[in-house]
Amino acid sequence: MLRTSTALAAFGLLALVFAIGLHSGNSAVSGLPGEPDSSPLISAQNGQAITLEMVQRDIEWHRETARMLRGNN
Repeated sequence: MLRTSTALAAFGLLALVFAIGLHSGNSAVSGLPGEPDSSPLISAQNGQAITLEMVQRDIEWHRETARMLRGNN
């Protein structure tokens, strides 16, 4: 009985992960090996393409804000 319950739970979890993967619409494979992905990341807030410079500025802002909140000016 315990083996049956464990097997059913494992298959149920596998089915749940598979269903979530299908629902999200994202593919586990981004492209062929050696082929660069040409689609840029898009910001959900403003719809613009995200650049490395924007990410770096955001990281610096978060670090400075954390230092200020800790009182380490």
